[in-house]
Amino acid sequence: MTSEPVIVSCGIPQGNILGPLLFLCYVNDMPISVKCKLLLYADDSALIVSGSDPRAIASLLSKELESCRQWLMDNKLSLHLGKTESILFGPNKKIKKSRII
Repeated sequence: MTSEPVIVSCGIPQGNILGPLLFLCYVNDMPISVKCKLLLYADDSALIVSGSDPRAIASLLSKELESCRQWLMDNKLSLHLGKTESILFGPNKKIKKSRII
């Protein structure tokens, strides 16, 4: 079964290999500080922060998320809070749970 051709007046057709590439070019200038690493894959992104103090990590991550959220708004994009998560990796000792987002 094939679908009927449709004239595309703007953008590119869904499923086109060019879509993810153009999106990455669009978001490639998302601002981050030197204390944070940004990983991009298709339309997903990850902020990586490391350190020895969980509170300092949470504070830095919150600042970086706010910076990214503002950049997204300025560029007519949005942050999907339902899909936004944080993971804290550390030693076996208990770390107090904190809400970053």
